[in-house]
Amino acid sequence: MSVNISGMSGQVNINGVTYRGGNVTVVNGVVTVDGVLQSGQIVGNITINVVGDVKSITTTSGDINTSGNIGSAKTTSGDIRVQGGITGVVNTTSGDVVAAFIEGSVKTVSGDIFK
Repeated sequence: MSVNISGMSGQVNINGVTYRGGNVTVVNGVVTVDGVLQSGQIVGNITINVVGDVKSITTTSGDINTSGNIGSAKTTSGDIRVQGGITGVVNTTSGDVVAAFIEGSVKTVSGDIFK
């Protein structure tokens, strides 16, 4: 499992644990926030909930939800839900994309796009 969140202006909740910082990464279940290793590990399917705007989110699998705007996002398997708008490029191989508005481009191979 791999997650990379950059340019965040708020907080992120991953599987019930809240992290605050501008950049959050998860590699093999190990979480790092702004370069600082966090205690505990993330296991199993993931759900990412961002409170605020985010520049970029990339994950191999899992749902992405944000209360603000999103610059770019990519997930192989999972839905992307944006309460604000999409201003960059968003791709999902298998999942739906939902946003209040879309100024960038959105692509899903096996899913629907709603705005």
